[in-house]
Amino acid sequence: MEYRPLGQTGLEVSSIGLGCVTFGREIDKATSFDVLDHALERGINLLDTAEATRLASPSGSSASGWPIVGCGTASCWRRRSQAR
Repeated sequence: MEYRPLGQTGLEVSSIGLGCVTFGREIDKATSFDVLDHALERGINLLDTAEATRLASPSGSSASGWPIVGCGTASCWRRRSQAR
């Protein structure tokens, strides 16, 4: 994976990002976690959590992708550190 500097922050982000707007909307929580795991395992660390990620789903539920992104990334990093 290629990484690029994020402005002058000293951080580097992957050149490929993952859009998370479908998490909790078009795809369920379990599938969202699978997608996050797949991306993180391949070095993607740029997650697009735009405003639309927090909006209600088209079905009218209050499903939000933000908690899925937070829980999914935390659980993936925890599993990785335990495997070392």
